[in-house]
Amino acid sequence: MNGKPASEQHALRTVATYGRIAPSYDRVSPVASALLLGLRTEVGLGEALARVEIRPGDHVLDVCCGTGSLCQAIAAATQPEGSVTGLDLSRPMLAIARGKNGVRHVRFVEGNAERLPFESDGFDRVCCTLSLHEMPVAVRRNVLAEMRRVTRPYGHVYLVDWHLPHTLLRGLLLHALILLSQRTKIGVEFLTGGLVAEVTRAGFAVEDYATFAAGGLQLVAARKV
Repeated sequence: MNGKPASEQHALRTVATYGRIAPSYDRVSPVASALLLGLRTEVGLGEALARVEIRPGDHVLDVCCGTGSLCQAIAAATQPEGSVTGLDLSRPMLAIARGKNGVRHVRFVEGNAERLPFESDGFDRVCCTLSLHEMPVAVRRNVLAEMRRVTRPYGHVYLVDWHLPHTLLRGLLLHALILLSQRTKIGVEFLTGGLVAEVTRAGFAVEDYATFAAGGLQLVAARKV
């Protein structure tokens, strides 16, 4: 992939990686998270997602939705008359999401988060969970810009991602995971609050920032201005 633009390299790597792990993703991901952040990971993730305010009638977009777990979790809160759309680049991950989906107002779309296939100002809420850390800085900025484009004026985005844990051992484990996954460009700044600066740079007003799971997860909630 040498010589290809960063965006194309990232897309190809994402398709290859998640196409390979899709069949086992729902089983392995919780275990890997628990090994990294401890038994409070799922509790912390639940606490973070509880801060995502979904209202009846909202049209919600979940960017990099994976196997659709978040879409399923928030679907009921959008009713009546709301909807949830999950977007992902991986066809195998979407196939699993569609297989789990039994809700009429939830749909899944294959697409690149850098070029969202939706009209501007079309969603009340846009979410992205545990995905931005995988992206090179330039790609992440493009994705945030696209998220802003499709969010209606004064609508909200909710971003949940890794954060540097408070304990030394878990911090070292996270850095080891970054090295093993060859994502060394994530940078300490992303893991220690730098996501807030990136969201602000993209044209959002940050309204809520918190960490969970002993500092291992971060939530940024922001409004389009």
